[in-house]
Amino acid sequence: MGKKMLALIGIGAGYVLARKEMRENPEGPVATVVDKVTGHPSVVKAKEQTKAKASHTIRKQGEAVTDKVADMVKDRLFGATTKTEPDYVDVHVEEVTPPQNPPAC
Repeated sequence: MGKKMLALIGIGAGYVLARKEMRENPEGPVATVVDKVTGHPSVVKAKEQTKAKASHTIRKQGEAVTDKVADMVKDRLFGATTKTEPDYVDVHVEEVTPPQNPPAC
């Protein structure tokens, strides 16, 4: 295994053991250290920045997914809606003159 994988396994195991210790002894030394770390101003600031960035990214990606789904629905219902060139139709215009003497009724 690589060093990164071992580090991830170690972090995961530490997290699981710390959570178990905190559940069993909420006033113990592990809980006080975790409270100190999570209450530190730099950790709180990083948490808020991460939360804001995640919210922004999720909103943006949600809009992109919504647009894609809407385009797919339009394509299914109405056919291809994204055309690169407009369709031109040849039209021949013929002038029609009204008759000189209208028919009697």
